[in-house]
Amino acid sequence: QALQVSEPVLETVVHCTRCALSRQQWANFAWRLSDVLEPLAHLTVSPHHRPALARASAVLQLLRALSLLTWQGGGQDEGRPEHAAHCVLALVNLADCPAALPLFREARVEGSDGMWERHLVG
Repeated sequence: QALQVSEPVLETVVHCTRCALSRQQWANFAWRLSDVLEPLAHLTVSPHHRPALARASAVLQLLRALSLLTWQGGGQDEGRPEHAAHCVLALVNLADCPAALPLFREARVEGSDGMWERHLVG
């Protein structure tokens, strides 16, 4: 049986992922992608969590992480293959959520840094 986590907790996990990507401290902790990607991937396994993760912009953060890990070479301990695998697993799970599909369609690579941004279509 999957662990059921509240929406505020899911939002916090996505926020920690955002902090790891921008290398910003939050809650007096310097988050790293290795700290957040595996738990985030496990949380996406539950269909119950997927809509809340989609609303929290997990899709965009995972695309950014995958970009950093694969195209930009990561950094420090960030470039390990299992980290990219966690991103792919989470993205595949989120692609099964109707609430996340518009986020996949709206995501675009922007700027010289190759980071993903959300663009509203239409």
